[in-house]
Amino acid sequence: RSDQFSFGVALYEALYRARPFAKDGPRTKPRPLPPDSQRSVPERVQRVVMRAIAADPRARYASMEALLEELTRVAAPRRRAMIGAAAVLGLGAAVVAGFAISKSSEPAAAQVENQLCKGADRRLKDVWDASSRATVGKAFETSKRPFQKRSFEALATALDTYSTKWTAAATEACEATRLRGEQTEEVLSLRQACLDQRLYELRALVQVLGAVDEKIVEAGDKLAFQLAPLERCANVAALRAPGLPPTEPRDKVEELRRLLASSKADLISGRHFGSMEAARKAAVLAAEVKYEPYRAEALLVRGASLAGIGNTTEANAVFSDATFAALAANRHDLVTMGAMSNAAVISEGHAGEAKIWLGLARTSAARVGNDAQLEQQLLQIEGLISVARGDLRAAVASQQKALAIAERALGPDNPALWSDLLMMGVTLAKSGAWGKAMPHLERALALREASVGSDHPDVAAILTNLGAAYSHGNFADKARAAYEKALSIQERADGPRNPMLILTLNNMADAMTKAKDHKNALHYVERGRLLAEQVLGNAAPMYHAISTTHAEALYATGRLLEAKKLYDEVLALEEQHKSPFFPATLASRAVLSLGAQNWNEASDLEARSIAAWEAASGRDTPDLFKPLVGMGRARLGQGKRAEARSFLERALAIGEKSQLSTAELDPVRKLLEQTRK
Repeated sequence: RSDQFSFGVALYEALYRARPFAKDGPRTKPRPLPPDSQRSVPERVQRVVMRAIAADPRARYASMEALLEELTRVAAPRRRAMIGAAAVLGLGAAVVAGFAISKSSEPAAAQVENQLCKGADRRLKDVWDASSRATVGKAFETSKRPFQKRSFEALATALDTYSTKWTAAATEACEATRLRGEQTEEVLSLRQACLDQRLYELRALVQVLGAVDEKIVEAGDKLAFQLAPLERCANVAALRAPGLPPTEPRDKVEELRRLLASSKADLISGRHFGSMEAARKAAVLAAEVKYEPYRAEALLVRGASLAGIGNTTEANAVFSDATFAALAANRHDLVTMGAMSNAAVISEGHAGEAKIWLGLARTSAARVGNDAQLEQQLLQIEGLISVARGDLRAAVASQQKALAIAERALGPDNPALWSDLLMMGVTLAKSGAWGKAMPHLERALALREASVGSDHPDVAAILTNLGAAYSHGNFADKARAAYEKALSIQERADGPRNPMLILTLNNMADAMTKAKDHKNALHYVERGRLLAEQVLGNAAPMYHAISTTHAEALYATGRLLEAKKLYDEVLALEEQHKSPFFPATLASRAVLSLGAQNWNEASDLEARSIAAWEAASGRDTPDLFKPLVGMGRARLGQGKRAEARSFLERALAIGEKSQLSTAELDPVRKLLEQTRK
């Protein structure tokens, strides 16, 4: 009978354009009816409405079905009457709108049924409508970045799609109960409570978009893609476990829902500190109203914000708390999200522990049931853990499954698919399968360009990866074209001192060195190194990386003394600042010693590189392939064939597991043959 009270209140508001009770007053006695009510609403309809909102539940109708039957009867066609309603059921998302009873041949009950669940789209007014779209559009116009117009158009399209899906979900939830009788009033209320919260979150995001900054202009439709999926509002088992969210005390509950929505909007838009504070307050309020699912959601947002600013240690602790809060609430969808988030933040350096959290996430996901997005996210994190463990073959398999799920759910041409294709391409590239990476990166490029145009930094990022794939595939002209286009986009978007230029210049120089275009290689790397020093300083890892590329370009042109001097400078800086590139630079420097047949020096450098890689990433990391091969060559040069064979066999095993190309593996096999002679 609480459902018919909510129905009655909403119908009262629609008929009389006023609230039946004072906003902060008791719900024991309705206000007097407006003076013109007799003229606009028949008395027999008034009686039905007033009975539905009676303070004593026993005075109401026996059921919602009885109320609707009476409403249909009293609205029978004795004379023409129009009832304009926009009533909210349960917690407010199933909308009844504009049903007309007239002297029609169609029975009154059928007319009511036809209109009973119409009009859910009206709840999007002032959330995402023509007015809010115009406000956000004007905010984007204040940006001077060349892609702002296309970025807004892509964002607006994504929000249109989400809003349309929300309307369809609200309508379907209503029809399943009101028209088809497939679910109970309790289930309808659960689904509508979930949809209401999604509407809060959409409103909060649109408000953030109205105060646009350059980050938001660049993110564009990616913000809308991060809104919580509406499909979970149809997962009755997950929603039923903790029961309906509380409605009292009303002020605290409303503030809690607002804070939760605000924290998610700030998280999505990259405002991590604001998100953390709003999530902290939401968690406190959720504890006060004793509703653990909201507390778990708030903790998940707080953990994600901490991870976003690089505080993975505290994020790990908060994700753990979120997982246990979700367990207490019996919300296995939230358990899954907490556990897999924990697995993601600790995957680097704690792959074993991450695998345990991933196992908990998988167990919980199985209890949730069919949730394609959860399964896709699990597979992506499984891929990250496999990369951290050095098992790139397993990583590729996980990402392929994740991509297949996304393609089935979204369709092969959905704009949101570009990031999944990019992730697949990058994973394949890491495994050395550059040829297989190319078509995925090319598809990602086509989708992203179609959505945001050719001036967007996302396009530059894809082109940079595509340039590397072309370079490794010996398509030098294609590589150069991709890199030059990426450079042009980055400079137009963020100016000539954009730090992202450093990575592109570094990769371009590397590609030119491979293509034996030494003049252009030195041109690009010198420009990039100078920019890195000016913008980042010589303590930055990216400065170390591009300095190593510079040394490699010098060595390729035969300028050995300059190369050796630069290598030594870089190694000193990397050791001083504990650079993550230190092991790679050691192996690169060893190439000079191997070329000079200085076997002892090469052996020492390769040994240091192997030890550093093992300490950082374990004994199976693909990064060990190059120094192990170098060590095998050095030992062979020293005449230590048995030791050389051991290193080369280990390198070959890692290379095969990582699916490196035959062009990379065949030289190792030939060296192994020499150890057996």
